[in-house]
Amino acid sequence: MIKIKRKNNLSQNKRDRIIENKHSINLNNEVSTNQRLDARTKRKLNRQVDKLPMIWVIMLTLAMIIIPLWFSQQVTEQVEAKEIKVEKIVEIKEDKSIIIADLKEKADEYKKTDSYVIDEAIKFLATHEWVRYKAYPDFKQWSICYWNKSIKWATATHEECEAMLETRVKTELLRINRIWDNLKPNQKTALISFMYNTGYNKRVLDYARKWDDASVVYLMSLYNTAWWKWHKGLQNRRYAEIAIYKS
Repeated sequence: MIKIKRKNNLSQNKRDRIIENKHSINLNNEVSTNQRLDARTKRKLNRQVDKLPMIWVIMLTLAMIIIPLWFSQQVTEQVEAKEIKVEKIVEIKEDKSIIIADLKEKADEYKKTDSYVIDEAIKFLATHEWVRYKAYPDFKQWSICYWNKSIKWATATHEECEAMLETRVKTELLRINRIWDNLKPNQKTALISFMYNTGYNKRVLDYARKWDDASVVYLMSLYNTAWWKWHKGLQNRRYAEIAIYKS
């Protein structure tokens, strides 16, 4: 009985050892498999890590090439746009200078014409003559608008008064041109206003034809009375006409 028990004990010990060996083998196998898996993952990670720097290098190189090119293109476009703007501004200025020069030439030519004299005389008379749209007694006659002859109880519109003023100025200019056509435009304007107010004065025109400006100015300054009395308004008007004549 004792021998049988020993055998059983020995067999039990063997079994235990076998089981332990199996466990150790399994553990080793698990460790080896884990190690293999770890090695594979490490390789994959290493490969990914190895790939990442290359991608970054490529991206950086591309960025270093593309970004300066883009900036240079933007700068060139801005410079070209500014140059175009400058060219346009220069062209506009040149066009403006040409237009202004043409306008000045036309204005200078216009100032030498009789139409300029008529316009200036109308402007001057419109500020120095009263306008009335109903006839009023004027010394030995009836007048209307800008001291134009009229009949009693007559009326006129603003347009009719302006037309009367223009025709009267043109007639005075024709009278001046018949005597002496070589007067300056400002001298003609002053004489139109003077004769519009005082009437036709051949003596003044004769002095103007002789280029005797001092005598013209002196004679104009004498006509400063109304109703045989000195009149301040007429005196101021003579001063204004003389200033235009001398300008």
